[in-house]
Amino acid sequence: QVSPASPTKRSYDAPRLSPDARRVAVLARSGLDQALFVGDLDRDVWTRLSQDGAAVDERFAWSADGRWIAYVSTGAGTPEIRVAPADGSSAPRTVIRTPATGEYGWYSVGSFTPDGHTLALEAIRRDRTGSDILTLSLEGEDPRPRPILATRFYEGRPVFSPDGRVLAFISDESGRREVYLRPWPMTGPAVPVSHGGGDDPCWIRGGRE
Repeated sequence: QVSPASPTKRSYDAPRLSPDARRVAVLARSGLDQALFVGDLDRDVWTRLSQDGAAVDERFAWSADGRWIAYVSTGAGTPEIRVAPADGSSAPRTVIRTPATGEYGWYSVGSFTPDGHTLALEAIRRDRTGSDILTLSLEGEDPRPRPILATRFYEGRPVFSPDGRVLAFISDESGRREVYLRPWPMTGPAVPVSHGGGDDPCWIRGGRE
C-alpha cells in the first residue's frame, strides 16, 4: 500500500532511508528555498541540516550507524563536501572543497565505508570527458581524495556493500552504462551484474542483493 510519509506539504526529492529505516533524508523545497532535511517517520518531526540556503546536490549518503550524512553544498561559490550529524546537534563541517583548478571540476558523494572513516566519491573531470571514482579519508591530517578507478571511461556512483568488502559502481567501458562489482580493497577484477544497461546501484540490507 502506498501512503504519504508526511502530511507536511512540500516538494520533496531524492529520498534516502536511514540504515534502520526509521528516518529519511530528503531534499525539500519551499518556493525558491531548497534544503536537506531529515524526517523522523514515526513522529513526523523534520530537522533541517543545510543551513545557508545553498543548493544541495541530490546525491548524499548516510553513514552505516545512522549518525552522519555527507552531502555537497554550493553555498560558498565552490562546491563543498560537508558531513553533518543526522540529528542536527551541531553545524555541518566541510571536509573538502572542489579546487578552482586541476583535473576535477565537481565532486559527488557516493557512500561511506561501514566504519565511517572513508568516503567514496565520484569526481567529474573538468574537460567533461567522464568521471572517476576516488576515496577521501575522514581521519588524519591529509584531506586529499585519492583515485581508485580513473580510466578514459566513465566511472561513478560508488556504493560500498554493507560489510565493506565489495564496491558497486557504474562504468561505460562496454559502450553503455552497466553496474559492476569489485572487491574492496581493489584486489580483483570487476564483475558486471547488469545486462542491457544499468545505473544507480543500491544494496539491500545484509548485502545479498
